[in-house]
Parts: sequence; structure tokens; C-alpha cells
Amino acid sequence: MILLIAREPIDLKSLMGILKMTNRTRFKNKFIDPLIDANFIEYLIPDKPKSQFQKYLTTEKGKKLLELIMDH
Repeated sequence: MILLIAREPIDLKSLMGILKMTNRTRFKNKFIDPLIDANFIEYLIPDKPKSQFQKYLTTEKGKKLLELIMDH
């Protein structure tokens, strides 16, 4: 679901709101960080991952995964 939502740049607070998540630390540790580590989403400000202006975007690898999932 995060890969679908982040096809357009989105900030963490908005992403959490859409998914009805409330614990920022848990959400980031459990969902966002693993997706970044796997290169499925990326920071739009890579040199400042904790910036208050940080947004996330699905990578090409993430888009390919979405295509595979949606084709089945």
C-alpha cells in the first residue's frame, strides 16, 4: 500500500494519516526504513533523512514490484 501511495511525493505525516497509523517511530522503523533499505522507496532529501520537509517516493524498483503484484 505504501508503494502505491508514494508514487507521488508524500511526507510521513500524510502517509501515516492515510494509513491510519499513529505511532511515528514504530511506523518508520517497521515500514518506512525497511522499504528504503530494500530500495523500494527513497528520500527526496537523501542527505537529510530527518528533515521536517522530508518526502518519500516510490523508486523504479518499487514501481516494478507494483507491476508484478498487479499483474497477478
